[in-house]
Amino acid sequence: MAVIQKHERNRHREPHRGEYEIINEILKTVFSFNINSSPNRRRCKPIDIVYGCCLTWHQFQAYRNLLLKLHLLNSMETNGHQFYEITERGLEYLRVFSELQAEMKSLVDFIQLAR
Repeated sequence: MAVIQKHERNRHREPHRGEYEIINEILKTVFSFNINSSPNRRRCKPIDIVYGCCLTWHQFQAYRNLLLKLHLLNSMETNGHQFYEITERGLEYLRVFSELQAEMKSLVDFIQLAR
C-alpha cells in the first residue's frame, strides 16, 4: 500500500505535458538524432522516439500518424526498418514553439516580479 501511495504522490508532482509539448519533444528528438548522424543517414528509429520522449507505443503511433499527416515528419523504410526524419515544416514548428516558450517565460517572469 505504501508503494502505491508513494507512486501516486510522485505522479502528481510532475506536470502533465500538453499535445504541443509532446509534438515539440518528438520533433526535437528526431532533429537531435538527425544532427548527430552523417548527411547520408539522417534518420531516427521509432524506438528512439518512444524512449527519448517517454511515450507508450500507442501514444507514439498516434502522434506519428498526426506528424506524418501534417508533414512535420517524413517516413522511410530501409532494409525492412522504419525511420523518420524531420521536414522543413517540422523545423519551422520547432522555431516557432521555441519563440513562444521564450515569450511565455518572459510573461511569467514579469507577473512574478509584479507580485
